Amino acid sequence: MKKRRMILAGLALTMLFVSLMASVAGGDTRTGLDVSAMRQLPDEGGALINEAMRRSPALMQGIAALRAGALADSIGALGEAALETGNTGAVARYFYAEALARLGKSANALYYYNEFLSRWPGHPLADDVLLGVALVYLEAGRPADAGHWLRRIITDCPQGDRVPLARLILGGGGTAGVREPAQRSGVNSVQSADTLQERERGLQDRGRALDERESRIEARERLLADAEKKLEIDRQRVLDTENTLLARKQQLDTREKALDTRAAALDKREKELKDFENR
Repeated sequence: MKKRRMILAGLALTMLFVSLMASVAGGDTRTGLDVSAMRQLPDEGGALINEAMRRSPALMQGIAALRAGALADSIGALGEAALETGNTGAVARYFYAEALARLGKSANALYYYNEFLSRWPGHPLADDVLLGVALVYLEAGRPADAGHWLRRIITDCPQGDRVPLARLILGGGGTAGVREPAQRSGVNSVQSADTLQERERGLQDRGRALDERESRIEARERLLADAEKKLEIDRQRVLDTENTLLARKQQLDTREKALDTRAAALDKREKELKDFENR
């Protein structure tokens, strides 16, 4: 399997290099890159991906739709799978970000890419995530920012499958502005202002979603409190009824006892009369 992946990676790099040369010859002065040609999903034979798909049918459905180019179908399934935790959640978030990037929703894609890197920095898909971020910036015509993320693939994931592609892009092929810059500002060395704004918007959207969720939970809590209060009232009514019945039973027992005493007295009187008559 590893040999097969190496062969496929080599073929992909060869095709990409040809694409780069064609772009340069065609006079593409922006980046010289066909970014769509570089958006290759990881090999579906990966153990972690297969394990995640076995655990989540929604993830399996979403990846299949994404590979088939059915982006609209993939978004729903991958969004559902992205709620999972652990490796399944990590794989789902990566593919969800890839689907968003292909739909042109760059800000949303960057949010999930960055969330992945903050939660699973050592995951085997980390180099794929870093490449995804770099490609978003290349598509936006921001090669300097793309170069920052491509260099992170080499430094953070030296054994990753995407290192050869990162080196190829950084090494030339018409990628003006992607090469290592002579001087970099302190902001670009960490994260651009635009990235921070995009992340802030993503966090705001997430905050609104959490507010709505909290409101729904509070509404359910109020309903449960009302139901519990009603049950307490009903329970008190039952207790009151039981007490009333118990008091009535005691009254009837007392009355029955008095009647028994009266009956015994009458029996005694009747016997005395009979004895008197028989004399």
